[in-house]
Amino acid sequence: MVQLRAWEKGAEVFPNKGCTGKTDMVLKINGSLYEIDVKTEKYDYLTGKWKSYGKAVPEGVYVVLVRPEDLSIRWSNLKSGSKTPKCPQGLEDFWK
Repeated sequence: MVQLRAWEKGAEVFPNKGCTGKTDMVLKINGSLYEIDVKTEKYDYLTGKWKSYGKAVPEGVYVVLVRPEDLSIRWSNLKSGSKTPKCPQGLEDFWK
């Protein structure tokens, strides 16, 4: 789904066809390449917040979060509650 949405928004999409590696796909947007790790968000009923779980992501890899309930996609935030997305400069609104 994330790959299709990125392609619909004009990115070239190069998916990781193996089951290993530090990224799920590489996006080419406006001539620049971006390594992407896709993570699923899950609702935590104890805290009342959406969370994603998984291994730490290496520097230079951008995290994209997907909520299966409403199919929304967004860049991961720098920290919980941050309004500053951790994403490539100029692509803050790419998933909107």
